[in-house]
Amino acid sequence: MAKIPLNFNRIVYANLNLFASNGHICSLCDAAIAHDLLSILVFPTSIPLCTNLLKHTNLKLDAVIAYPHGRSTLESKIAEINQVAKLGANAVTVFINYSALRSGEKNATTDEIFALATASQKLQLHLTIALEGSILEPKHLKFAYNASIQSKADAFLSSYGASFSETCNQINQLSSIEDSPIKIQAYLKKLNPKLIHKLHSLGVDTIVSDGDLSKIK
Repeated sequence: MAKIPLNFNRIVYANLNLFASNGHICSLCDAAIAHDLLSILVFPTSIPLCTNLLKHTNLKLDAVIAYPHGRSTLESKIAEINQVAKLGANAVTVFINYSALRSGEKNATTDEIFALATASQKLQLHLTIALEGSILEPKHLKFAYNASIQSKADAFLSSYGASFSETCNQINQLSSIEDSPIKIQAYLKKLNPKLIHKLHSLGVDTIVSDGDLSKIK
């Protein structure tokens, strides 16, 4: 059987461990550079360190905001977007208040996504709208996805930490929307070429992972 090639420049390497040390973040950056990945995803407090470590590379520096709950105020999210841009980030992954969406507050969701997109666009930051799709009904997931498209966000992440089967189910719900201008991201713990190929075949553009790059098979 032919070996499936792994496209490293479509992988976002993440460390969202609350107990990660500067040493862990340095290792993350070193691995991302060595494998020529697309970007790294870290908490805002790690942006200054990563800015220094990645300054002579082409990797994107992505700051996660309001992870994992999404229940920070809109004002605090926008303030954090402005702050990480000043610190050197060129991308943000923002978790929206998906609990409000689950409760049926669609107008609030639309307004939030639009405001986040507007703030990011002003700073020329790549914006990924994120949520936890495993607690949402398919109609809620599609609504957030469509609102992200209408607001001209750059990418959409339906979960961070979901199982492979859950991720595939979520992607199937989104990829039914043809000719979407927004890139679909998917979380994958184990960076297995076969699993990545499966996700790409479903319409995923970018893989987000916190898995061990040294154990890729």
